[in-house]
Amino acid sequence: MAQLKIKKVFFIGSGGHFREQFQWFRDFVVKEKIKNYKIIGIIDDVNYKLNLDKYSGLKIFRSKDIKYSSDKYLILSIGETKTRNFFIKKFSKFNFFNLIHPSAIVSSYAKIGKGTIISPLSIIAGNAVVGDFNNFNCGTILSHDCKVGGNNTFGPGTKIMGHCIIGSNNFFGVDSKMAPKTSIFNNNIIGANSTILNNFKSNSTLVGTPAKVTKKK
Repeated sequence: MAQLKIKKVFFIGSGGHFREQFQWFRDFVVKEKIKNYKIIGIIDDVNYKLNLDKYSGLKIFRSKDIKYSSDKYLILSIGETKTRNFFIKKFSKFNFFNLIHPSAIVSSYAKIGKGTIISPLSIIAGNAVVGDFNNFNCGTILSHDCKVGGNNTFGPGTKIMGHCIIGSNNFFGVDSKMAPKTSIFNNNIIGANSTILNNFKSNSTLVGTPAKVTKKK
């Protein structure tokens, strides 16, 4: 029998997102009975001087010390979109792991890009198209026929109804919502508990129900 090639996993970021996703990765490995992944450490250019992460016991590396090899797989454990973009570009040649928690429901008719995190109790419905590097936090619902660009973060409890179109680099606050057939372009922040009932373009902070522009970038 051929020996399984070990895939070396690194988490990017050592904050709250990491502390959640570290456990979810372990849940995933146990559920799927996967034996060829080994967690090596954390990549964090701010906290690397700590050497070891107190929560997990993993070694912390600087990003410049991680050299490409085909057996390395990265998990993007950061919520803030600008920082996520920095590491996406820096590690563009690397493999990125799709982390889908066993309790999440993902339709077999949905298309999911690389580097995507789908957290516990989230739902991705039929005919949804999801780009790369999206982060669906706990209890997020992405309904049927939605189209999502890249590098969006959806806070816990976000609900995106059917036929919505979402661009890239948006941050959805906790329990935010999009009504059916609405759209939003790029680089927006949607406040917690806000509801999008109309179409919006780019570079705005949106707050309230119905959501209104409170700040332009």
